[in-house]
Amino acid sequence: MPERVYILWDFQTKGVLRDNLTYAKRGSSETLLIDFPDPEAGMSQGQIWLTIVKPQLDQATRVIGFMDLPNANVGFEIGYALGRGKKVALAVHLDSIPKWLDNPPFAGFSRRPMPELSDIRLQAADEDERRALAGAGRAVIGDRVVPRS
Repeated sequence: MPERVYILWDFQTKGVLRDNLTYAKRGSSETLLIDFPDPEAGMSQGQIWLTIVKPQLDQATRVIGFMDLPNANVGFEIGYALGRGKKVALAVHLDSIPKWLDNPPFAGFSRRPMPELSDIRLQAADEDERRALAGAGRAVIGDRVVPRS
């Protein structure tokens, strides 16, 4: 059964996050399925939750929540995932973690910047795939892929 990773994010996030999420999704494999909400324009929040987000969260084995911007919907979705017993990781697409994430309820979570597509893919991968993603000339240290010295 494949690992199903669902990525939560604020649709107002600027920059290349949407593109990176799209490429991460395209890189899905038989053992790792990555998806994220990318609703059609004009959908209400209720429609997005009922038809896109909730069904995907129910099927997910792991969840990554991008916290670049404070967003009540993303916070609710993370709470829902935790309540369903999902493994949840918090991330930011920024180069550094915003100060507001140092406060409860997020202070106890592992959080790290994921500005690159490879960072997103690595966080979504399981341990075996992390080793494979490291590839020649790379090493996995914790949750990071770094050049070997």
